Amino acid sequence: MAKKDGISDERAKTAQLALMVIFFTQGFATLSWMPRIPEFIDNLQVSKELWGAIIGFGGAGSLIPLLFTSRLVVRFGTTPIIKYSSFGMVAILLALPYPTQWWLFLFLNFMLSFAISVFNIALNSQAVMFQKRVNKVLLGSFHGSWSIGAAASAGVSSIIAAFTPLKLQMFLMPMICLVLFVWAARHMVQPAESDAVDRDVPTERISWLKTPPFLWLLAVGGFMGMWPELVLMDWSSVYAKEVLNLDPSRAAWPYTIFVIAMIVGRFSITRLTEKYNV
Repeated sequence: MAKKDGISDERAKTAQLALMVIFFTQGFATLSWMPRIPEFIDNLQVSKELWGAIIGFGGAGSLIPLLFTSRLVVRFGTTPIIKYSSFGMVAILLALPYPTQWWLFLFLNFMLSFAISVFNIALNSQAVMFQKRVNKVLLGSFHGSWSIGAAASAGVSSIIAAFTPLKLQMFLMPMICLVLFVWAARHMVQPAESDAVDRDVPTERISWLKTPPFLWLLAVGGFMGMWPELVLMDWSSVYAKEVLNLDPSRAAWPYTIFVIAMIVGRFSITRLTEKYNV
């Protein structure tokens, strides 16, 4: 049986499926609470301005892991980090509907952003290295799986919101994610299988002052690309409820349509890059 850097074709297919599943599950988990944001605002009894501050400062938790996660990847490999950070994400999602004090919700949101960031860095590290080893352009498909998970989460939330209390939904959906996370983590490339796949990262630290200009340009482009998506994630359900007068079962529809368009775009990346040799 043919092998790709120590991994058989069959094992590579299993690992690729596991990566698709875990990207899907991350999208599902991330969007599991977004369609019901108006109910979180009501629970906390905060103004829209304070809610925006909570979301903004909570999101700052995603910056801290940028300082150390790559070193953890070098030391432990990506799979253990993905596994344990996914447990943290699920635990925080389970706790989200219970605080009635804004500062406690801010703390949970900060920690959720922290866990998602650690998870993201490790997951994308493995995805990039796996793509490199199998010599295929797969990252667009992996991110497309995230979008499918986000769309599925928004759709499921719309259905559940019609007859399920917020706390019950925020128990069921994270538990579904936990099952998928555990399965995917067991079938991803493990550190013991191949250092070439899981730890092919530079160990020498490079000062940010020496970062090539094209990386700064990519960073700015990535930020500008993510900005509208994050705005829609955080505010589309509020807009749907208060401006479009949609009930909770339909509040996620605008974002669902947006995500479907993202799915088409992300799954087109592989074909477009192959066609135009980008």
